[in-house]
Amino acid sequence: MLLVAGRGMAPAQTATGVLRGTLADDSGAVIPSATVRLSGNGLQKTAITAADGSYAFPGLQPGTYAVQVQFPGFASFQGTVTVSAGRTQELPIRLAVSLEKQEVTVLRRILTTWPGTTAALPSTRGIAWCWAGPWRRRGNCGLTRS
Repeated sequence: MLLVAGRGMAPAQTATGVLRGTLADDSGAVIPSATVRLSGNGLQKTAITAADGSYAFPGLQPGTYAVQVQFPGFASFQGTVTVSAGRTQELPIRLAVSLEKQEVTVLRRILTTWPGTTAALPSTRGIAWCWAGPWRRRGNCGLTRS
């Protein structure tokens, strides 16, 4: 009978780390379907936040990474994070609501009426009105002077 004795092999240490977190707004409400971008150590990755606002980047080499998030209606986020081998680094991200300026220029008034209805718009010259009969989309339009 042959008996072999030896040391057992120690489990290999994980040479990579994980970055994960949750994306939320100022009030703490999660933001799903946002793109989180990660770059550094010659690597560029993206993750889409889940319905609960979570994201994860597994299998990262140890080092420092840049994190960027942009989502409509919110101020963008830019930051850095250091990932260590065999560890999970948490990075919760909060985005501030951003007000967007929208400008609308009205070139002319357009009036749409549905069949069988009458509509009126005030005008500098009087009241503009349109009536659309049930047999056609366009009706009679006129201007009542005031």
